[in-house]
Amino acid sequence: MSTAGTRTPKRCNRLRHHPPRRQPLAAHFALFRPIRIWPTLDKELTQIAARYKKIIVIEGSDGQYANVVERMLLRRVERVPLLAAA
Repeated sequence: MSTAGTRTPKRCNRLRHHPPRRQPLAAHFALFRPIRIWPTLDKELTQIAARYKKIIVIEGSDGQYANVVERMLLRRVERVPLLAAA
């Protein structure tokens, strides 16, 4: 299972400098946080997605990024919207 979401570049750069931690669930789960939405990170996401049965896309919009990921990977993804109540 893998998740795709977004994160600002400044935050991603800061995360790279943390020392490696023990990750006992790394064989079963991965978290993919692209630093940009467009252009998509096709190569990186395809390599990660090949190792997992399910892909879960968590996003704050109405499924636009999930649609892009589905077209890119040529497979269905699970969607978890984080839309605020009106």
